[in-house]
Amino acid sequence: MEKRALEAAYRNLNEDHYVLYVDETYNRPEENLGRSFYLICGVLISARFLDATREDIREIVDGGYWHTTEALQSAEGRQKAEGLLTYCNDVGDQHIFAYKKDLTQIGEENEVSVAQARDDCLKALLVAVQQNYPGTRLVVMEKRQRHTENDADRRLIKHLRSVGAISRYTQVLHESPKEEHLLWLPDLSAMALRRSKTHHDRTGLYFKLYLEDHSFVIDLDKKIENE
Repeated sequence: MEKRALEAAYRNLNEDHYVLYVDETYNRPEENLGRSFYLICGVLISARFLDATREDIREIVDGGYWHTTEALQSAEGRQKAEGLLTYCNDVGDQHIFAYKKDLTQIGEENEVSVAQARDDCLKALLVAVQQNYPGTRLVVMEKRQRHTENDADRRLIKHLRSVGAISRYTQVLHESPKEEHLLWLPDLSAMALRRSKTHHDRTGLYFKLYLEDHSFVIDLDKKIENE
């Protein structure tokens, strides 16, 4: 159903519209990987370049499957990751991030902490895109493992529409990156920013080397401090 809905949504776009592709990454409080955080990334692509971008990244990956975390485990995968990052740098699409740290401060239960952080970051991301790129008519988010999680996203979207924070003309759909390969890009970008916070090898430099000039990072903790 989602795939057919996505195909219909694409048909309704014109060349002046944009599509936002969204994925997440996080360190849970219980994982003991240093400071816990939640990070969401949206990659904004002009509707006129969707087909070309999809073809280009498939050619770089040389196949129909990509997952950044897995790819970074091998030299060949890291080479492909840098190929994709070089491509992102060359085409200059906008990468927008929303970030929140110390999830244990958000709620007593870890699942509640992560869910609340996602709501906060997704809201910040969508509002920023609406304000700065009003031509965005479609948001494609990676389909999550549980229906309850996708339903939570839909409730948030419904609320944001009701208060005028995002346009009622902007459609939001969930899809698997196996079906929509453009979701590889926010997976890659989110991991690049994540590794800038967690790693000190070359992968920790990916964001600075390839994405920083085309990125906008919303730090929700700084926003709270300034309120």
